[in-house]
Formats: sequence, C-alpha cells, structure tokens
Amino acid sequence: MTKTVLVLHRVARLSRDEFQTRYEAAQTGSDGTARHRTIHLPFDTDALRAEALGLPAQRARCDGVSLHWSDDPAPLRKEEAHDAIARTDAYRVEEVVHWDHLPGRPRGRAPGIKMMAFVRSLPGLSPEEFRQRYLEHARVAQLHHPGAARYVQNFVTETLTDGAPAVSGIAELSFETESDLTHRFYRDDRSPKIVAEDVARFMTYRGAWSILAHEIVVQ
Repeated sequence: MTKTVLVLHRVARLSRDEFQTRYEAAQTGSDGTARHRTIHLPFDTDALRAEALGLPAQRARCDGVSLHWSDDPAPLRKEEAHDAIARTDAYRVEEVVHWDHLPGRPRGRAPGIKMMAFVRSLPGLSPEEFRQRYLEHARVAQLHHPGAARYVQNFVTETLTDGAPAVSGIAELSFETESDLTHRFYRDDRSPKIVAEDVARFMTYRGAWSILAHEIVVQ
C-alpha cells in the first residue's frame, strides 16, 4: 500500500470558500467511490494560536491537503490533478505512525485540529542520516508535545509533480480538541528550547513550513 500526499494551491479566480466547497465535492467520483481517505482544509494562524505555539501569525501556505492510499498510485497524477480548481504538488511517501490514541473516526469533519509540518533536511545530511535523526525526534515529540493524540512521520520517497518544492518529510500531529493544541502543545517552559535543539539536528527552516487544518474523513 502506497501513500501519496497532495498539496493544493487554489486558482486565483476562486475565493477560499468557493475552493473549499468544490474541493470537498470533488473527493467522490461519479461512481460514488471516495478518491481520498482524508482531506484537510488549512486556515490562517491567528495571534492567539501563534503565541501558544511560538509561531508567527500567518496565512496558510496552501489551500488543501489530501492523503491517499493505493495499491497502484500511478493513475493519481492524472486523475487527481484538480486542474480546474488548483495547482497540485504531489509527493509519494513512506508512512511511520509513532502513536495513535484517537478514537475511531466516522466520515465527516473530525473533531480537533491537525498540524502538518513540511520538513526539509539539514544540508549535508545523507538521506539515511536524516531518516535516523528524524525517527529519533519522535521520542522528544512524545515527551514534549503531550497534547498530540496522534503523531505520524512521512518520509518523501518521490516527488510526483514538476516544480513542487523540495520536501524531505511531512509530519502530522493530531489534537483531539483545540484546547489540547493551544494549552498542551508543550509540556512545560523548557520544552520549546529542547524541541528546537533536537530539530536543529536534522532540519533547516529555510523552505520548511507548517499549517493548521481541519481534517475531513472521506473514507
């Protein structure tokens, strides 16, 4: 089973609301089958959330993210390009689920908030070194992000679309409630420094970015 991550940037003629309406509707084919397992609707990081997470308030860097699992991902590039509503960056990834304490999620909008971080390897590291250090980071994340109910690392194995930004890994941190995100993102006052020091072992912030999003379970 192969996992693919699609990052969508809406075309200029569509407002965010128009894009989201068409994006959600496009996830089910004419035969009624779901095209993706989950989709995500990013939103801007307001001042309150930004302060709690130690991040700048900022506009979302994309308009949608889809996660797709398939035994044959080859048709995905052509069928799921969303050309009418967005430009798409697609990545084939290897998924590592470190922990998952979320209850079973029915179809529809999932409760809580998900953070997705698009990670770039520190220059000079081999892919093997990046992988090892990033995997080791999971222990730090589990200790210092107590509000995260689910933590997944995705290692990019192939970029599927021309012109897509270079990405080495994509992290998924799911928070069951907004309070878990804003009040339990870090364990204590020392956590931001400890996490930052560990992150500096394997990634560069140049070209890296993150989003907060609402997750919708399609299938």
